[in-house]
Amino acid sequence: MKKILIIKFSAIGDVFMAMPHIDAILSAHKKDEVWLLTSRLFMDFFARHPRLKAVELDPGRRISKNSALGRTLWARRQKFDAVCDLQGNRVSRRIARHSGAPVRAGTQPSGAYNFHPERPYTNQSRTHVTGRLDETLESAGLPRSGKGFSAYPSPEDEKKVAEWKEKNGVADGGHAILHAGSSKGWESKRWPGSHYRDLALRLEAEGVRCVWVGGREDREINREMARWAGIDATGHFSLMGLYLMGKNAKLAVCNDSAPMHIMAAAGAPTYGFFGPTSWMKNHASGQRRRVIQNDSPCSPCFSGKCPPDRNHMCLDAISPGEVFDTIRRDLPLS
Repeated sequence: MKKILIIKFSAIGDVFMAMPHIDAILSAHKKDEVWLLTSRLFMDFFARHPRLKAVELDPGRRISKNSALGRTLWARRQKFDAVCDLQGNRVSRRIARHSGAPVRAGTQPSGAYNFHPERPYTNQSRTHVTGRLDETLESAGLPRSGKGFSAYPSPEDEKKVAEWKEKNGVADGGHAILHAGSSKGWESKRWPGSHYRDLALRLEAEGVRCVWVGGREDREINREMARWAGIDATGHFSLMGLYLMGKNAKLAVCNDSAPMHIMAAAGAPTYGFFGPTSWMKNHASGQRRRVIQNDSPCSPCFSGKCPPDRNHMCLDAISPGEVFDTIRRDLPLS
């Protein structure tokens, strides 16, 4: 039996995009022992996985067993036969390089790996993130990813989501997940709150209950949105809980964010706004036709704040009516 290490710990949306690739590695190593080095956020998500042994990495810690140094030493002691680095940053490269594994596959040409795609992957690359991960797997003789992945919620996860739905009058298949926020430092990714409000009012008029999701940084905007339409569910769900909310959602409308990727992974029809970032590289998996963007000459700028003279034209110019009509042409709402 061989020992295989997969490295993938951030960001949240990127980990969800990589889950079909994790399944592909598992399918190629059915009789082997497969470990996943991931962040604390995902330890609960993978806790019930029957094939993966998940261990925590905390790159922000200086000295501990879960720090970058601690996990580098741990990986070397484990004597892995192969390391597949789906993260591709400085920390993961160091772990792969010093693991001592005879097979080391990574996402970028680097001396840390002996298997990798030939071309560097940059902001100017036009290949989607999932395509790049497929290239990484193929470089090591592994199969490309399939559609979807296996998730293993606990009965407690399912019960908590069911109870929340019952308490808030949210019927299965009758709700929309909306994420009007963004991660810290990326305010430029936000479609205007007034536009989200108007879209939510239109959806609720069609009988679609709107659920506003997000983390601490989204609390203020979600509270404001829920004053007009829908339910503020900020911070109510774990990653698995949010995934379960998406499993039978009618649709999701999100900025380029973690919830966008979680909703797509759950199988919800997911409409994603793109302006400052590249939709070609980062659109929700399987949702290319639901990308919402306009052809602003400055897009993508990869800037967290829009210069005042640009007036956020890449997203502000997309009207709620346009988005609602796009959804209505695509899905039966009532």
